[in-house]
Amino acid sequence: MLDGTAKPSAYDPNMRVFTLLLILVPLTSLAQNSLRSKIAAIAKDARGTVNVSCMLPGTKLDCDLNPHNHPPMQSMYKLPLALTALHLADTGKLFPDQRSGEPTDVTLDRNVRFLPTDIIPGSFSPLTDRYPKANVDVTLREAIRLAIGQSDNGAEEILIRLVGGPPAVQNYMHSIGITAFHLLYSERDLDRDENLQYQDWIEPAAAVQLLERLVNNPPVSPVANAFVLQTMTDAVTGPGRLRAGRPPGAVLAH
Repeated sequence: MLDGTAKPSAYDPNMRVFTLLLILVPLTSLAQNSLRSKIAAIAKDARGTVNVSCMLPGTKLDCDLNPHNHPPMQSMYKLPLALTALHLADTGKLFPDQRSGEPTDVTLDRNVRFLPTDIIPGSFSPLTDRYPKANVDVTLREAIRLAIGQSDNGAEEILIRLVGGPPAVQNYMHSIGITAFHLLYSERDLDRDENLQYQDWIEPAAAVQLLERLVNNPPVSPVANAFVLQTMTDAVTGPGRLRAGRPPGAVLAH
């Protein structure tokens, strides 16, 4: 599911979330029509275009709303960014001195430098709050955890620098079959000019495709994939959004 609410005047790093909901019950055609109607009715109250795509394993679930539109990703792009970094870690290409066959767990515990140039003034970043002058080392594991678990823009800048910029992320997504994905700018660029956000997009159907891959056909190693899924499950951002509507006992990874 892609939360397609409109962007407010103040940038909200948690505005959009990837959400994977696995509900193992069949849906009748009548139930699907009712679900589509409810989604369409909710969408009418939005201050913008709502885009929804969903998947229910074992069924032909159809509750999509504009699933092939191009909504801006904003901070959602941090998941593809993290996967790109983990792919490079898996293949021994993330660090110049990384040796072939180095276990991903070892690579995740390598230090990366948090530079003053990684700070986006005024932007949401627990890492910057902790180290306001930067010039410190943090582990790659912590940078990824902060980026996708807390939507930390300072950690995001570390990762985008390490992987080689937005083109590297787009190329990796395309290489694993997520082709309805377009990335030109990082969080620093969007902070400079929020209108640039409309050039960074993913189709909702492609977002669901990416989430399905994490569960059924991970594009990264088992160690890396387990780390990503656990980080998404542990995330507590947006308590008044999708997290607030969970049925008791339901697990949310976002």
